[in-house]
Amino acid sequence: MKSAYVLILILLLLYQPAYPETNTSLKPPIDIEADVMSYDWENNEYIAEGNVTVKSDSDSLTADKIIFKKDLNQLELFGDVSLKFKQDILKASYARIYLENKTAIIEDANLFIKENNIHIKGDLIEKTGEATYRIEHCIVSTCDQTPQAWSIYGSEVEITVDGYGKVYHSTFRTNDFPLLYSPVVIFPAKSKRQSGLLIPRIGFSSRLGTDIELPFFWNISTSSDFTFYQRYMSNKGYMQGIEYRYARTSFSKGVFMLDVSKEGEKKAMEGDNLDISPYPRSNFTRYWLRGKLNQELPFKADLRTDFDIVSDQDFLRELEPKTGMVKYRPDLTEYFKRPSDEKYSMFRENTLSVSKEIQNQGFVQFRSSYFQRPEDLGIDTTPQPLLGLFGVKEWKIKDYPVHITLGGDDKYVYTEDGKSGNVLHINPNVRASVPIFENFTFSPVAEYDIGIWSETLGNDLNDEKKITNGYHLSSTLSTMLHRIYSFNHWGIDSFRHIVIPSVELSYYHYKVGDLKYPWFDQTQLLDMGKALLFRMENSFTGKVSNAPSYRRIASLVVEQGLILDPGTEPSGKKGDLSPLSLGLVFEPVRSLEVKGDLRWDHQASKIESSSLSANIPFKVFGTKENVVSLTYVSELEKVKTISFDLSMNLPYGIIFGSSLNRDMRANEAVNSSYYLGYKHQCYGLKFVLDTSHGSTQWGLFVELLGIGQFGGKF
Repeated sequence: MKSAYVLILILLLLYQPAYPETNTSLKPPIDIEADVMSYDWENNEYIAEGNVTVKSDSDSLTADKIIFKKDLNQLELFGDVSLKFKQDILKASYARIYLENKTAIIEDANLFIKENNIHIKGDLIEKTGEATYRIEHCIVSTCDQTPQAWSIYGSEVEITVDGYGKVYHSTFRTNDFPLLYSPVVIFPAKSKRQSGLLIPRIGFSSRLGTDIELPFFWNISTSSDFTFYQRYMSNKGYMQGIEYRYARTSFSKGVFMLDVSKEGEKKAMEGDNLDISPYPRSNFTRYWLRGKLNQELPFKADLRTDFDIVSDQDFLRELEPKTGMVKYRPDLTEYFKRPSDEKYSMFRENTLSVSKEIQNQGFVQFRSSYFQRPEDLGIDTTPQPLLGLFGVKEWKIKDYPVHITLGGDDKYVYTEDGKSGNVLHINPNVRASVPIFENFTFSPVAEYDIGIWSETLGNDLNDEKKITNGYHLSSTLSTMLHRIYSFNHWGIDSFRHIVIPSVELSYYHYKVGDLKYPWFDQTQLLDMGKALLFRMENSFTGKVSNAPSYRRIASLVVEQGLILDPGTEPSGKKGDLSPLSLGLVFEPVRSLEVKGDLRWDHQASKIESSSLSANIPFKVFGTKENVVSLTYVSELEKVKTISFDLSMNLPYGIIFGSSLNRDMRANEAVNSSYYLGYKHQCYGLKFVLDTSHGSTQWGLFVELLGIGQFGGKF
C-alpha cells in the first residue's frame, strides 16, 4: 500500500504533462524498486531508500533516496538524482517538488536534450510558477567535450513559457574564454510561431554588388503565414518580395511567392550581360510570380495548380532570390513532390487540373496549361493547350484474365497569332494475360483510336474538320527463369538471377492518308506498320543471412526491334533494325549506384543518345564516408553535358567539396562551386566560392550545432 501511494505521486508528478486526465487509460504502468521502503508515522512521511528506481516504458527515475511528506504535499529526492525521459536525461544532486502549486527546486542540474545535442547546466533551477522558470549560473552548449568549444553563459536566466526569456550578464565563450558580453539578452520563449523579423542575409557579388535582404514573418494563424522580403542590391536597387503559405490538411496546402524589382535602364547588350543571355530586355519593372497549390474539393475531387510567370529571361539567372545563411523560402518541388521548371528552361509552365477517381478503376481529369516564353518574341507562336479533358474507365471480365479500358482525351489549343484547334481522341482497349505451356505467358492487346480534328482557318473560311481512325494490335510471349547462387562478397551471402525474355509482335495502322498531323495534335499516333521487339530483362538480387528479403544488386535491360513493314512513316525500310536500347543499374552496396542507358542507331552507325550517372562512396585516411557523383548526358548533336560533385571528409575535421557543370558542345563551364572548411562535433566553418555566368561570389559560414548557420556570400 505504501509503495503504491509513492508510485501514484511520482506518476502524477512526472507523467501528467504527457498523459492528460482525459486519457488516463493511456498512462503507462509504473514500477518502483528500492532497498528499503518504509513509513514514518511521527512525521507522516513515505520513504524509499537505497538504489531507488522508478520505471515506465522508456522513462526512468533513479535516486539514492526519495521522501514524500504527506502533510506538506512535498516530494524530496536526494543524491545522484537522474531522470530519463525517452532520450533526454536530467541529472541533479537534490530536488524538491511542491505538488500543491506544481513548483520545484533542482540543485546542480545537468540537462541533456538529445534533439540537437543540447547540454544545459545550472547551479539552481527553479520552477517558480505554472509557466515560469529561473536558472542560476546557466551554461548552454551542444559540445560534448570539456572544455566546451563554445558555450553561452548567463548569471541568471528567467523564462516565461509562451512569453519571453531574459539572460543577465550573458557571455559567448570559446573554451571557457569570454568573447562577447551583453548585460541583458531578451529572447522569445514561444512554443508557437510568432511574428517578427528574421535573421538578415548579407552578401556581395561582382554583378549585384552589396546584397542585403531583411525578412519579416507574420504569423496569421496556426495554418497560414506571410513573409515579407526587403532586398537591397547596390548595383541594381531595391527588390520587394512577398510569400504566403497555408496548410489546412496534409494535402490541402499552398505556397505563393512574388518578387518585384524596378530598374532605371534597359539591358546593355555587351560584356557579362551577354553571358546571362543573348536576348535584349527593355522592361524596367521585373518580377517573378510562382507557386503551387493542392486543394480538396467537394465530391472527393482534388485540385492541383502550378504557376510560374517571370518578366524576362534574365531574371532567374541574375536576380533569383538567394537562400543565404538560413533557408527561408520553401522548396516547391520538395514540398509538393512534383517538379518545377529550372532557371535555364526555355518555357515557364503553368497548369491547373481537377481530378477525381471513379469507383471500380476509373479516373477523370480536367486540365488547363499555359507555357510562358519569357523572351520578347513579338508574336508568340507557342501552342497553348488551354482546355483539356481526360478520362479512363476499366472493367475486368469476371473469372477471366481480360481487362477492358475506355479512354478519351479532348484538347483545345490556341496561339497568340490567332490560330486555334480542337482534337478529340477516343481509345477503347482490350488486353489479357493468359498462361500457356506451364512456364509461358501470352499477352495480347487490341486498341482502337478515333481522332476528330477541328481547326479554325480564318474569318473568311469555314472550320476544317477531319476524322481519322486507326488501331494497334500486339501480342507478347514471355517467360521467367531464375536461379540462386552462393556468393560471399560485399556482405552478401547469396544472390538470385532472374531472366525475363520476351518477344512482341506489334502492328500499328493509322489511316491518315494525304492528311498531315495538325500542329495542335501532340498525340502523334503513327502508322508504323509491323515490327518485332525482342526484350531481355536481367535482374540480380542479393540476400544477407539475417535479412528478411533480397535487395537489388544490378539490372540490365536489352531491347532490339526489327521492322517487318515500315508503314507510311520514314522510320526505316523493311528488314531494318530499330535502334538498340540498353539500360543498366549497378548497386553492389547500398550507397554505391551506377546507372546508364544507351541507344545505338544501326543505320547511322553511331550512338543516338546516352547517359551515365554514378554515385560513388569512398574512404581516405580512415575518415568518414566521402561521396563523388558524376553525370553525363548526350543526345545526337543537340546536347552534351557533364556534371561533377565531390564531398570529402578529410582527417582532423577538414571538409572539402566541389560542384561543376560543363556544356561540352559549347566548351564552356555553366557554373562551378567550391568549398573548404572544418567540422567539429558541435561547430563548423566553411569558405565557399561560386562562379556562374560571369558573376563570382565568395562566402564565409559559421555553424553552431543546434543553433544554426551564420554568414553569407560576398
